[in-house]
Amino acid sequence: MSDLRRKLDKGIAYLRKNGIRAFAGRALKKAALSRKIRYEKWFAAHRLDRAALKELQETAPPLNEFVLLMRPWIEVLEEAEARFAHMAAAHPEIELWYADHDYWLSDGKHCGLPACGPDFDEVYLDSMNYIGGAVLVSKRLIERLALTPADVPADAEGWHDFLKRLTAEAAAVGHIPRILTREPWNYYQEYNGQKKKKAVGKTTAGISVIIPNKDHIQELRQCVKSVLERGGADELEILIVENNSTEAETFAYYEKLKKQDARIRVLTWEKGFNYSAINNFAAEKAEKDLLLFLNNDTEVRDAGCLAELAENLEKYHAAAAGARLLYKEGTIQHAGVVLGFGGSAGHAFEGFTEEAYDQIPFAHVVRQVSAVTAACLLVRKEVFLKAGGFDTALAVAYNDIDFCMKLQKLKEKIIYCPEAVLYHYESATRGLELTPEKAERIRRETALFTERWSEEIAAGDPFYNPNLTLETADYSLKR
Repeated sequence: MSDLRRKLDKGIAYLRKNGIRAFAGRALKKAALSRKIRYEKWFAAHRLDRAALKELQETAPPLNEFVLLMRPWIEVLEEAEARFAHMAAAHPEIELWYADHDYWLSDGKHCGLPACGPDFDEVYLDSMNYIGGAVLVSKRLIERLALTPADVPADAEGWHDFLKRLTAEAAAVGHIPRILTREPWNYYQEYNGQKKKKAVGKTTAGISVIIPNKDHIQELRQCVKSVLERGGADELEILIVENNSTEAETFAYYEKLKKQDARIRVLTWEKGFNYSAINNFAAEKAEKDLLLFLNNDTEVRDAGCLAELAENLEKYHAAAAGARLLYKEGTIQHAGVVLGFGGSAGHAFEGFTEEAYDQIPFAHVVRQVSAVTAACLLVRKEVFLKAGGFDTALAVAYNDIDFCMKLQKLKEKIIYCPEAVLYHYESATRGLELTPEKAERIRRETALFTERWSEEIAAGDPFYNPNLTLETADYSLKR
């Protein structure tokens, strides 16, 4: 499906789902959002005026039990000390604080690229220093680690390792989503200069690949072939869940597959289509420790894709891992899910070309997210069953994000693995959401999801900075 065709279909679907007035309002909003934000103007609008700054400083408690550690040449903005003091007093359990920051050029001007990061994410920090060059650290943590001024490194690599040590030992880490420090531009280049990690070749993990299917054997053949040839997982089984196919060619292909490879089994689902129920049914019959839920209209692009997911799942002791999915023409379909996009949840960087995506350093590192799509979702079977699987009340939409939210409540990690890449030929197997009946179902399932997780949506995604917009998928500043 071409990018233009997909946009037209989505526009029609939105029109049928929400009506002409909402469609017109959405079009006007998108036009407004396409205008570039000037950072200097945004920063000025978010600074405290003199009266508010004075009140903040006069009411700030003393900052006796903390020390600000930072690299050379960093500018601390006026409100920083008072802001840190208020937060430290309000949250005595937190032993390390960091804030958002921006960068200045050699002429003293802003570079226009603020670093507005998420709440603390040890997975993200392991890959990249997103915290920056200044942290407020409690004296009790310093004493516990027996730190001296000589232990505070100035170079980028040493500082990054120092941050990982501090945050690993801190009782709790806090984040203030305000620009409180300014760093030299070369620090940005140092922090973001890491090379992209290549996918690992093989994994010994046992994986049950679950693929629901109704006819469409061309897509299924391509999917299975790519998993076997490029997945990088030899210890696997493939469970094809037959879902009311009608074509004789489909059943002939099933028999051929089973004869060709003993690792392939065909399960039969005899009830009507319900994505959640179908996958729950197959998960109960899976024999491996890891479950890979995979749409039949996907294709592994890069060798070692499944191995990349499994290795990161193990490395970070995560419950679930998701991949980067591309549309047929190569634009981004999924790069993790952000809670709150469009009022509910949506895919990060959707519609980006790979060239544009490649210009964003943090997009290429493994990091935690609130959710990932089940078009390609690797999850520990034990945790899947503990969480209750997918909710059958969400037959098509939001069942994967709802499941990930249940994992969040269990304090489990969900990670996005950008170097595990697949194509997703979306809508090839179930059609676009264009009919009135489908539109009504989507409205119903959207309402169920947003009501169930209303508190979490209102609180904001912890892995997405509140200074960033929820109107577009590009991580740009909120207007």
